[in-house]
Amino acid sequence: MTTQAFAAQPSGSGFIYRFMLLAVVSGASIALGRISTQLFAIHLGASPLQIGTIMAIEQGVMMAVAIPAGFLVSRLGVRTSYFTASLGPMLVYAAMPFAGTWGLLALARGLIGVCIPFRINSMNTSFLRELPRIGQSKAGWYRGSQTLGISLAGPALAAWVTGQFGYGAAFLASGVMFGLMGVASLTFFPETREPQDGAPKVGFLREVRQLLGKRSIFESCVTEHVSSATTSLFTTFILIIAIQQLGLPRPAAVSLLAFQGCTTAASLFVGSRLYVKMSRHGAYLWSLGVGSAALLCLGLGQSYALLAIGAVLLSLASSSLHFQNMTQLSLSSANKSKISGLYNVAGMSGGVIGSMSGGLLSRVAPLQSVYVLWVAVLLATAAAIALHNRWNLVDA
Repeated sequence: MTTQAFAAQPSGSGFIYRFMLLAVVSGASIALGRISTQLFAIHLGASPLQIGTIMAIEQGVMMAVAIPAGFLVSRLGVRTSYFTASLGPMLVYAAMPFAGTWGLLALARGLIGVCIPFRINSMNTSFLRELPRIGQSKAGWYRGSQTLGISLAGPALAAWVTGQFGYGAAFLASGVMFGLMGVASLTFFPETREPQDGAPKVGFLREVRQLLGKRSIFESCVTEHVSSATTSLFTTFILIIAIQQLGLPRPAAVSLLAFQGCTTAASLFVGSRLYVKMSRHGAYLWSLGVGSAALLCLGLGQSYALLAIGAVLLSLASSSLHFQNMTQLSLSSANKSKISGLYNVAGMSGGVIGSMSGGLLSRVAPLQSVYVLWVAVLLATAAAIALHNRWNLVDA
């Protein structure tokens, strides 16, 4: 790191508060763009299948790009990568008001999906590098801030802008936000590249295997994948269960999602004092127990109260798990950009697997019972990690 680059970095407290603001705005801009795209597609007369295709293309592209993005960010540096990747969505959103068919919207979301992993990876890399300096107790603040943007600020902003000014204004607003974030990142993101250790170059797939051979990275990726799948299982089907099967009013059913998002954010901020005292394996056992209890409440509950309790418990389980994973990855000696790519694709793929698996299981069992069946997935994951740890994985 050059002296000039180091001088550009704010203090630990200065970094984290600027970073949190960026994370909130980033989450809000992503939610604003996605919701506006869905609403605009409905306005154009797109079918549910076409709307699903539009959003699935973006997710598929993001998963395909996530790991290569980590390797490229390692070479280019986080500041350059984040700034450049912010320009892409800014330009695409400027053109989206002129998209007259769902196919053009799908193409636009695909182009945005190419850029987003570079932004996410740059933010993850910066946060993991700075976490030992700003304090392990803040390990959940990044996701907490992003959750506030995605779950609260973004949907509210989308409803207001589209209602008052129309879809074109919403797209332009999202594009402007991406541009401003890119410029703002230049003021405090470190322009660093992960140091080269002089070791002989290895192939891409072999290096990925080597990274997953490290216990902390392997465990973090596996548990993030399953945690994301479990959360996706909740968010995908809870409205159907609450409204169609239990007969709850629509506002009450929707409030379960808002409740889960709010408690997740609160847990990531407030629960840090508890989580930082847990050992890695203690946190995993806590998350396993609380997560299993959450699924039983969701799978067996016949009232709003039990579903709400399940949502809260699920928030606590996923928050403590994420806190522990971020702490372990920040302490790893491995290349932060590369492990960020692996961690990101683990979460993205988990979201897809959770919703797809729930749909498939609902063909052989009542939909609400799928939550109970999913407890077996958590137990199997815990058993697989315990067995894998006996294979002499390097803990680094």
